[in-house]
Amino acid sequence: MIPRVLAIDDNSGILNDFRKILMPSCNADSGDLEDIEGALFGSVTAAQPSSHCDLFTATQGEQGFELFNKERLIQAFDVVFVDMRMPPGWDGLRTIREIWNVEPNQFIVLCSAYSDYSFAELRAVLGNTPNFLILNKPFAVDEVLQIITSVVERESDQTRSDKHMAADLRVAIEDGQLSTMFQPLIDLATGATVGFETLCRWEICNKPIAYPDQFIDVAERYGLIRELGAFVISEAAAMAKELLPGWQNKNFPLVTVNVSPKQLDSSIVDLLNSLTAKTGIPVGALGIEITESGDIASDSMCVGIIRDIQAAGFHILLDDFGTGHSCLANLYKVPFDTVKLDREFCMGLPQCESAALLLQAFGKLLTQLGKTALVEGVETSEQESMVRSYGYNIAQGFYYSRPIRRQIAIERFFDDKNRSDSRAA
Repeated sequence: MIPRVLAIDDNSGILNDFRKILMPSCNADSGDLEDIEGALFGSVTAAQPSSHCDLFTATQGEQGFELFNKERLIQAFDVVFVDMRMPPGWDGLRTIREIWNVEPNQFIVLCSAYSDYSFAELRAVLGNTPNFLILNKPFAVDEVLQIITSVVERESDQTRSDKHMAADLRVAIEDGQLSTMFQPLIDLATGATVGFETLCRWEICNKPIAYPDQFIDVAERYGLIRELGAFVISEAAAMAKELLPGWQNKNFPLVTVNVSPKQLDSSIVDLLNSLTAKTGIPVGALGIEITESGDIASDSMCVGIIRDIQAAGFHILLDDFGTGHSCLANLYKVPFDTVKLDREFCMGLPQCESAALLLQAFGKLLTQLGKTALVEGVETSEQESMVRSYGYNIAQGFYYSRPIRRQIAIERFFDDKNRSDSRAA
C-alpha cells in the first residue's frame, strides 16, 4: 500500500522538495530549488534514494487541517509533517493540536529551523507520545524517507485495517449509514416487557460492514466514540418517546443506551438534558448503561459525572458486570441503580455449577445492596426459572427476542397479548 503523507509548510519551495523526494515522477518547479534544498536537506543528488508516496501539501496550518480532515475520511494519513512558523495563520503547535483533536493517533513530525517554544515546552504541551517526533531543519533526505518507512513498516496489517475502518466509520456517522435495533428487557415476575436496550448496527442491505464489538473498539481508540454515542443516544431518546404511552413500570427506564467511560465528561450531561428536553420525555424514561471497563470507582472525575447524570434524574446501569475488568468496589462507591450480570454466567446454566453459585451469590448481594438485578443471556426456560429463583428482577436474551427493528419493537410492546408474556414473541 502506498504511504499517504501530508506536508504543511508556508515555504512553497520546501513543499516542492517534498514532492521531488516523495513523488519522483513529479516535475518540481525549478528556479531556486537547489538553494532551498541546500537549506532544508543539504545537498540533494540523483544518487540519493526516493520513495513514491501519495503526497498532499498545504501552505498554512488551517488550510492543512481542512485538507487533513477531508482526506482522512477517504484514507488515513501515515505521516503529517508540520512546520512551526507559518504566519499569518496557525503555527505548528495549534495545527498539531487541531489534528490530534480529531485523530488522536495520527503520527506527526514537527519540523522547523526556528521555534517559539523550547523542546521541553513542546513536550509539556503535546506530551511525550510515540506518535510525535521533532525534527530540526536542515535535515537530510534519508531522514524523511526513514521516518516514513519506519512508521509504515511498524504498523501491523490489523492497525492499518483499523485506521481504514475508523475513516469509514466517520463517514458512516456523518452520512447517516448507521442504524439501531432494540432488545426487550423482561420483568421476571410478570413476563412483561418493561423496556428495551438500544444496540447500534453498521449494515448495508442488512449485511454487516463490521460487528459492534469491532467498530465500537475502533471508535474508542480513534476518537469517534462521542460522535457514535451521540447518535445512539439520540435514537434511544426518540424510541422512548414512541413507547411513552405504554410506560407502566416507572421504576425502570423504557429504553437504555450504552455509554463508554470515554464519553463521561460534562458534555454528556448537556447532551442528555438537551435530548430529553427536545423529545419531551421524562428523564427517568432513559437509562444510561456504563460499560464496566475497569476500576471506575478510583476515577473521581468519572464517578462525579455519573453522579451528575443520576442527579439529573437518569437511571444508571452497570453493564457487563462479572467478567473482564470487574471491580467489586464499583458496587458501593459508584451510584448504580441497576447491575447487569454478563451473559457468560447465564449461558453456563444449568450444566456449570460454578456459574450457578456465582449468579445466586450476586443475586442475593445485589438485593441486599438495594440494586435492581438484571441478567443477560437467558436462552431457555430452565435458565429463566433458575435466575428468577436467584432473585433477579429483569432478564434479557434470545429466549425472549433477538434484537429487532424499531417498528417491530414498538408493535410488540403495545400489543397487550405479547406485553403480558413477551415469550410469546
